[in-house]
Amino acid sequence: MNTDVVTFLYHEVCEDPNTTGFIRKSNLPYKHKSAEFIKNIEAIKESKIIPITINQIENKSTNHKILLTFDDGGKSAMLIADILEKHKWLGHFFITTSMIESSTFLNKLDIKELFNRGHVIGTHSHNHKTPFRNLSIEEMTKEWSTSIDILEQILSSKIICGSIPGGDMDKKSITSAKSCNIKYLFTSEPINKVWMQNGIMLFGRVCPKVGTEISKVRNFANNKGFVREKMIRKIKNFIKF
Repeated sequence: MNTDVVTFLYHEVCEDPNTTGFIRKSNLPYKHKSAEFIKNIEAIKESKIIPITINQIENKSTNHKILLTFDDGGKSAMLIADILEKHKWLGHFFITTSMIESSTFLNKLDIKELFNRGHVIGTHSHNHKTPFRNLSIEEMTKEWSTSIDILEQILSSKIICGSIPGGDMDKKSITSAKSCNIKYLFTSEPINKVWMQNGIMLFGRVCPKVGTEISKVRNFANNKGFVREKMIRKIKNFIKF
């Protein structure tokens, strides 16, 4: 694909971080208050590029494309969907299926409602084990297949997209996803390109955290700032490992 694709990654939108998603300190940077998230959405809207979903990804365009993705499957997904739909936008919601029906996560009816409203539902694995790359390929395959089976039973529809817990992708992640018939796989590498490997379309993503300057979100939406973001990610990965 020659057209650049800018994929945004968010998690939760809430006033109280203890009401949605994973309740742990490490998740706080990914829990936006609604006012800040709406400012992010308005900045993206200024680009004049209407976000699309993966079923439109092959459409020819002279401009770059924008996708909106939301990981984990916290119950704030319903609020997020309401905000997006005010702009007639749709998102991709990746569900950690072991958490379905727990107090701070979506239940089955919520997931079905999101799907019926036109949003894309995908797998975020079953147990959200991280670092995902440390799992064996057999463990990865079980994570994907278990999650996909649960979601397909809820929706009576094929699940063909997924996002990797923690965003750390390796060859095993791709091979295991392929074996589970995933066609679109999202990582957290901050790149604006789409590439094919093992017959899977792979997407990088940028993740504006709580407190990220709106000017930075605006730049991403206008397909700018990726060289610097890739450099920052590379330095962080070097320090991590």
